[in-house]
Amino acid sequence: MKLLWLKKIGLVCLRVSLLLSLFLACCQSRLIYQPRAYDPELVNKSDVRKLEYATDQGVQRAWIHPAQAAGSRTVWLVFGGNGTVALDWLGWLPMRGERTFVLVDYPSYGASEGNPSPAHVRASIVALLPALAKELGTTPEALKPRLRVFGHSLGCSAALMAMNELGVQRGLLLAPFTSMKDMAQKVVGWPCCEILYHRYDNIAELKRLEKRGDSRVIIRHGTADEVIPVEQARRLGQMFASFVSYEDLPGARHNRVLNTHRTELHALMDQLE
Repeated sequence: MKLLWLKKIGLVCLRVSLLLSLFLACCQSRLIYQPRAYDPELVNKSDVRKLEYATDQGVQRAWIHPAQAAGSRTVWLVFGGNGTVALDWLGWLPMRGERTFVLVDYPSYGASEGNPSPAHVRASIVALLPALAKELGTTPEALKPRLRVFGHSLGCSAALMAMNELGVQRGLLLAPFTSMKDMAQKVVGWPCCEILYHRYDNIAELKRLEKRGDSRVIIRHGTADEVIPVEQARRLGQMFASFVSYEDLPGARHNRVLNTHRTELHALMDQLE
């Protein structure tokens, strides 16, 4: 009787696990990405210049800020988190110095077409470079040394992709995770995390940069981050101490850090100029 009861419990647990795995497999895109479209009035009133380019996902759009930017010493590619669109960054960015900002929307975000995934984000970044160089009146090779990247949360993964794919040498990462699989394991545990197919892997991207040997990366992470554990960023700093400068931001939370530590983050961007 006891053995039969244990078998029934085991079958129930197996069915629950299978149902949970099926749910996660079908819905993980909705859990990871939270895209939204733009209000046309925001686009029309903002000090931006639209940049369009194509991938197999359709037309992608980024935004050059300020709109009349030309001949800037540095060009910053800005990648936001999974719940932000590119124009959310207007008003936060430091406008001192000779710099241009390129605010990047992922596929399906803002006014960009397609569906987000690691491969699609990477393809969008690769296609961005020649379009941006043409828009700024230069060549991709001449533009590369002027490029910098800034990423927040999920945007850290996109920023690291840009460093590797475009040859960018300097970047600032705010609140990165080690890998999306590590995040999935934290949320749903093992073995459910194994069904993840949006496998952003910041450790792997940093290993590629390490082999290149010409990179400088600054990482900051809030100790009160309620979304991504600060231990993950600390691990990145420890693993890649040869070219990564890591420090905690005491008391900072995941999104509020952008306001509570704005001055410090702007100063770090100045250091990478």
